[in-house]
Amino acid sequence: MDFVGINHYTSQYAYARKAPLPKSRDYLMDRNAGFTSMDDPGNGTLPQALRDTKRIHYFKSYLPQLKKAIDERCNVIGYFAWSLLDNFEWTSGYTSRFGLVYVDYNDLKRYPKMSAYWFREMLWRKN
Repeated sequence: MDFVGINHYTSQYAYARKAPLPKSRDYLMDRNAGFTSMDDPGNGTLPQALRDTKRIHYFKSYLPQLKKAIDERCNVIGYFAWSLLDNFEWTSGYTSRFGLVYVDYNDLKRYPKMSAYWFREMLWRKN
């Protein structure tokens, strides 16, 4: 094997809740885990979608950990932000907007989101 590629759309973290599990048999439906994730890009209007501060926060917390892995001699040879453009997702159609660039599906015009500008600046920095 030449390499292993790891692909994930979202990271979810489960945190223990102080309250005990409910005694009902439907406890699995009771959202006791308290999940958080980046997988909430939303389907806002154009002005709202351009202010994707959650994605910037995700990059700001994820990329330093990737750098740490590289510094600890993990053989990381690439990183791809998913995705450059808003696109079709098999499980959610056109409703999830993962792109760094907003695509208006009516006329296919493209609008860079705040995260696109942040990502560009991050890449241009020397450190």
